[in-house]
This record gives sequence, structure tokens and C-alpha cells, in this order.
Amino acid sequence: MATLSYDVIIPARYCGPPGSSNGGYISGLVSRPIDGPAVVTLKSPPPLDTPMRLDVNGSRTWLYHGMSPTEKLIAHAESAPLSLDVPALPDKETLLAHSLTCDHHHGEEFDGCFVCGVARAEGDGLRIFASRLPDGGDVYAAPWHLDTSLADETGMVRPEMVWAALDCPGYWAIRNHAGYALLGRFHVRIDRPLRADGVAIVAAWGLESAGRKHGAGTALFDSEGQLVAVARALWITVDKARMSAMAHKASV
Repeated sequence: MATLSYDVIIPARYCGPPGSSNGGYISGLVSRPIDGPAVVTLKSPPPLDTPMRLDVNGSRTWLYHGMSPTEKLIAHAESAPLSLDVPALPDKETLLAHSLTCDHHHGEEFDGCFVCGVARAEGDGLRIFASRLPDGGDVYAAPWHLDTSLADETGMVRPEMVWAALDCPGYWAIRNHAGYALLGRFHVRIDRPLRADGVAIVAAWGLESAGRKHGAGTALFDSEGQLVAVARALWITVDKARMSAMAHKASV
């Protein structure tokens, strides 16, 4: 099977850590040519406003930055089934009321994140501020106010936006023990399309944890409470200085 190549540029709007793309968003783009569930492995911070190349061969893709022979592998994706148990959630009204009482300031280093940044205006960032549910064990959740800027030509939320929405809530669910961490692997299954209006709900919870590696599960529900998508993430703890250095390197 022949490999097809496409030019990719991530606009600065879709940033995650300073100087690099949001991991969920770039994972959604890299996996988009693959039908069905896919797992993405992130190898290097994805730069912003920088030409990259996406190679596609059947159910596998590779994203590269730079010119041969010094090009760098940013991420690769492949088809893979995903099964994940999803915890029960309170009703939507309870979740919405809970979100109004939470302190959503997650720390200035994340204020500009496309998904969870509190400095992002409505209609610019996704503004998904996951917080721990009262009497909900270790489950975190947040409303996601949808709008047509997220939609494709059919009025449904674009897949890369679904991947992005599933990203950051998982980090906030494991941050207390993970500290500063970067997304290393992201495995997503989308079960049904999501219309780009109303309010969706994103839930997150911690999974296995060993050393610097931490697992998180996330799930996305539509305004009717139907499951739209699930994800399993692997987060890698890094120190803050290294995180800043990696972000600076990605932006150069």
C-alpha cells in the first residue's frame, strides 16, 4: 500500500503547554485518517504555526517535523480497539450546579490552554474546567458548552475537537499525584457524532499509576446523557523546568 503525505500546520489557537499544541487536539488530527478507535503515541512536543508532514499508510499514520535527514517524529497512530468501564455520574443539572461553585483557576502555566485555560474567551477555547465531584469518589467532571465554530459541514463536532475535549480533564483527575505531566499516549473510541450545540459533559477518573506513569480515563456524554466517546490516557510526570524547556524547544 502506498504512503500518502499531507502538509499539516497547527495554528497557535490550539496550544496546550506554552509553545506546543494541545496533545488531544494533535492526536485527533493524527488519527483522523484512521477508521474506528485509534491509539496515538506522542514522541515530541508538537510545534505551533510550523509546517509538518503527516504520512498515512492504511491504518497507521506518522507526523514529522523538519527536513530529511534531521526530521523528528512528533507522533504516530494506529488502529486499536478500546474497552473501558465508565463510572456513573449525577444528573446534568447537578453537574452544572457543581461547576458554578468550583475554583477553576488551575495555575497560570495552563491559563492559555485551548481546552482547559481560564484565560481563553468563550468561542475561542473549549473552557472545560474539570473538578472533583462531591461524594463522587475520585471522579472529576465539567460541562462543555458547544458552539458552531467546532462543527463540520454537517453540524457535528469535528473529531479532533472530541479528542481535545477528552484530553485535559484526565490530567486534572490525576494531577494530585502526577504533578506536572505531559500526555504520552492517547487511546480514543468515538461511538456516535456529537451535535455542536447545547451542553455536553466530560467526566474523568484515575486509573493505574506506577512511578512517573499515570493512567486516566475520560468519557464524553451528549446533552441527553448518551455516551459519545471514551479515552484512556497515559501521562508522564516531568519536572516543571523540563516542561518549560521542552515547550521552548518546540516553539523554536
